[in-house]
Amino acid sequence: MVTRFSEQVELCNFAIDVWSARIRGGDNKEDKLHIPAKLFLYRELFRRPKVQNNPETMGRLRLSFPKLEEKAGMQIPDVLSRKGIDSDSWGALALAAVDFVFRERLATRISPDWMLRYVSPRSGTGPNSICHPDLANSARQDGTYPWFESKPRGARPSRLLRLVYRLINGQWNKMSDQDQAREVLESLWSLITSTVAEDIGGGLYQLDFKNAAVVRLDQGWVCLVSRRIIGCSPRDMSPYNPDQQLVPIKLPRLPWANAGGLEPNARVESMHWCRNNEEIKRLRKRILWTDLHDRIATYSPFIRAQEHSAQIKRQVLADYEQQFEEGRINLLNCSTTMEMGVDIPNVQIVVNANVPPSVVNYRQRVGRAGRRNEPWSFSIAFCRNLPLDQIVFDNPIQMLSASVVVPAVSFDSPKLIARHVNAALLAEFFR
Repeated sequence: MVTRFSEQVELCNFAIDVWSARIRGGDNKEDKLHIPAKLFLYRELFRRPKVQNNPETMGRLRLSFPKLEEKAGMQIPDVLSRKGIDSDSWGALALAAVDFVFRERLATRISPDWMLRYVSPRSGTGPNSICHPDLANSARQDGTYPWFESKPRGARPSRLLRLVYRLINGQWNKMSDQDQAREVLESLWSLITSTVAEDIGGGLYQLDFKNAAVVRLDQGWVCLVSRRIIGCSPRDMSPYNPDQQLVPIKLPRLPWANAGGLEPNARVESMHWCRNNEEIKRLRKRILWTDLHDRIATYSPFIRAQEHSAQIKRQVLADYEQQFEEGRINLLNCSTTMEMGVDIPNVQIVVNANVPPSVVNYRQRVGRAGRRNEPWSFSIAFCRNLPLDQIVFDNPIQMLSASVVVPAVSFDSPKLIARHVNAALLAEFFR
């Protein structure tokens, strides 16, 4: 998966330039591509959020662990077999345990270590680890969490414990049910540590993503708690509240998919498909398909933005302008210094965050677009709830039809003369 992603065109042409100063190691070209590819995959998949958008919650894929799922299908704990739990539900419970214990607590093996600050900026000093609850406290390190015991540590059972007790149809405060839950938890620990988690020393375990794969979702389930799509769950129970059943949903398959991007014609047809497909329309009504899904389906072009203002050194600005002309930067975030004296070709769109203070300012700004015989150019201005903005919003054509006052300078102004003289003296002093 890392190798295939590292061959992606936009990763090679754009991301490497942006991240090259942050990437450590990688003396050859292959490493320089593999390292950012691995970093970006970690950022998307190191945990499964409850409601935030990521490929899993958007229903585009589910994270799979083939070895774990294969072993789970071979043997089911006796206590679950007696309850009529099949291998699919047992495997789904194991995947939920991986999500809630290892991925949620960042007990993942991230190599090299410097990636952690970019994968999870709030994680602190380093990846955490999981240990068996019988491991002595003296053997545990900072950031080590014990595996769950059958008796809740707090006032309420954790999400994983609630799933376990619901599967065995038991109550967490009954001793007999605790014994059955303990058997399930021990089986989960054995299954996970023998397939997808590795001992990093001293009985401490971390999830190793080398054992992971991704699976496209054609059939998913809607969680009524998170309002997000779940790839699998034991007995179609919500992992966030086992009392809620998941709602099955069919997910459309994209008509065009290419890891290297889409040709212009295919992108147009894909946009048409997103607007007119009946399944998509039904999903939109349920807010299960959004503009972010459209961008994935149409393979929206990569956007790289840079600041262009007087605060940036002229040499750096010249480099940005050159990269903009070459298409390696496609969005410049500019201050008013862009109004005059800068001639950049290939500008097609100018967006004003507010209405410029005068007609001259407006024309100077929008005049940045369409300067080199481009086939089209476009300008847009956002009008805020301010008097000038409201006047322009009510009559926008005046910004183009109003006459421009010829600039004039009055040398009879004592203040103006004093400022120029003071500036000249100060400049001479600092030479």
